Amino acid sequence: MFNNLSPIVLNLIIINVLVYLSGNIIGYGANEILALHYVGVGEFNPIQFFTYMFVHGSGMHIFSNMLGLFFFGPVLEKYWGSKKFLIYYIVCGIGAGMLYSAYIYYDMYTLKSAINIYIQNPGALAFSDFLDKYVHQVYLQNFNFINSFAADPTNEKYINESVEFVKSIYISKSKTQMVGASGALYGVLLGVGMIFPYMQVFLLFPPVPLKMMYIIIFYCLTSIYGMVQDQPGDNVAHFAHLSGMIVGFILLKVWGEKRSNYY
Repeated sequence: MFNNLSPIVLNLIIINVLVYLSGNIIGYGANEILALHYVGVGEFNPIQFFTYMFVHGSGMHIFSNMLGLFFFGPVLEKYWGSKKFLIYYIVCGIGAGMLYSAYIYYDMYTLKSAINIYIQNPGALAFSDFLDKYVHQVYLQNFNFINSFAADPTNEKYINESVEFVKSIYISKSKTQMVGASGALYGVLLGVGMIFPYMQVFLLFPPVPLKMMYIIIFYCLTSIYGMVQDQPGDNVAHFAHLSGMIVGFILLKVWGEKRSNYY
């Protein structure tokens, strides 16, 4: 199985593993520097559009990404050659980071505008509506305070607490970081799916063969579903996954890639 591993894929896996191990040895600060920060904070550095894709948040995170790269990366590298594959991988990763950052910037701009409106006219109903719309999971977690505020809407203590609370939401969200090779990996998956749509992949769970094009559709739909649901505790950057696919699709069209008859 390891004999089929192509050189660039092997080196990418080694680099990712070394960065992950180094981060654990050096400490959390190393990953802080390399992770992709929100563009509106001082910790952001443009180089992070490149470095973030080599940083992972957990053992399972890096394992799942490297497993996907291990199985699907060599398909494209052997078809294109190492140089073209590396360009595709890096461009998908950087592009995914940029698109995700633009998405987050718009999200933060909308949030800040809503916060400013609330600060100008705070109130129990407005506070409840704000939380329900922008941070629904926080709304559920603070139901007791919302009820107390609604029962005594002129209470200055509640008003001041609500104002500070909405401010803290912006600060908390602005500290969100993105790490991982998922954007680049999803670009690779899309590339394999578009060039080799009928390639049979034998799944582990359930143990059945499935054409690559159906796997791509599944991953695309699950990413969209994850974005729409926005479940509490879900730390997956679903839009970054889609962004990797979008960039990959554009690059394939620019290159004029067509379906191969190899598989």
